[in-house]
Amino acid sequence: RSMRRGSFMLVDLQGKNLFIGTYTDSASKGVYSVNFNGQDIDRIPVLAYELDNPSYLALSRDNKYLYAVSESSNAGKITVIDIASIDCRLISQQLTNGNGLVHLAIDDTEQYIYTVSYEDATIQMFKISDDKSELRKLFEIKHIGSSINVSRQSHAHAHSVWLTPTRNELCVCDLGIDSLVVYSIDHTKEILVKQTDKSVMFPAGAGPRHMVFHPNGKYAYVICELTVQIFGYKWEESSGFESLQVEDIDKELNPDTIAAAIRITPDGHNLYATIRGKNLIAHYKINDDGILTKIELISTHGSHPRDFIISPSGKTLLCANRDSNNISIFKLNKNTGKLYFETVICNVPAPVSLVLR
Repeated sequence: RSMRRGSFMLVDLQGKNLFIGTYTDSASKGVYSVNFNGQDIDRIPVLAYELDNPSYLALSRDNKYLYAVSESSNAGKITVIDIASIDCRLISQQLTNGNGLVHLAIDDTEQYIYTVSYEDATIQMFKISDDKSELRKLFEIKHIGSSINVSRQSHAHAHSVWLTPTRNELCVCDLGIDSLVVYSIDHTKEILVKQTDKSVMFPAGAGPRHMVFHPNGKYAYVICELTVQIFGYKWEESSGFESLQVEDIDKELNPDTIAAAIRITPDGHNLYATIRGKNLIAHYKINDDGILTKIELISTHGSHPRDFIISPSGKTLLCANRDSNNISIFKLNKNTGKLYFETVICNVPAPVSLVLR
């Protein structure tokens, strides 16, 4: 199916570049890109930069640099790529401790980068030189513990890392110990300090995976992979998280049903989450008091939707379907938040992370 069917996309994605992180244990070779331009919108994704398992990507604030973490069973690595040049060019690469690097966060000044490793629950803090050529490790800490799911929670598994709205604290979702661990960032000593009183424990077996703060800075939502739930909170920097809501995304669970990504539209009115196994996107309206109202569950038009993104305009949603090797594209109605399937980008090997510039 041609992408020309949806003229909205030619406007919303016109001139944009989509960068795609992948798992490289099969056909993939690294980071791929798709250029959306009116002349050649059906083009096959091209290899932008060869890299082992670039499983999570982030952009610099000026959109000139791409940060990628490589997820491997031994030492991981952080790679910084110049994507403003015609040929994507390596700027720096830093080997890291930590087994199974899965996620990263970059502070607004782009002086610091934070990473987490899934297999051994290592959290690391790095300093970035102004020209991006050097990443220097400042601090490292590990989570320990376990929970009740024998196959998934035999030890700690730090899955993602997020800066709070004021950027003074760091939140780490740990699937293995059913915890959201909060750290204050001491920029003077360049260390992280655990804030036990602000950290959150989840019901045993929940498996917190990812989270998102509301654009207004007052609410936060955590998606739990194993129980396929969203936990909603009020957030205040002075007091931390206050429970608002526990939402079952899908009550009819089976062992293959696991939650993945969670994101909010730029206007703060709608929240979406993906479910692997059943291959669904859940759509919620966010009420003024932060409470979620479920609107619908729709097909991702692919298999194993590990990640998705919403365009800066809030008019398009793009979903990475790892096991069907495609990216599905939806029109997003800004008034209602409803998604309308438009098309898929095919021949994307094992896509697991998306960024749009």
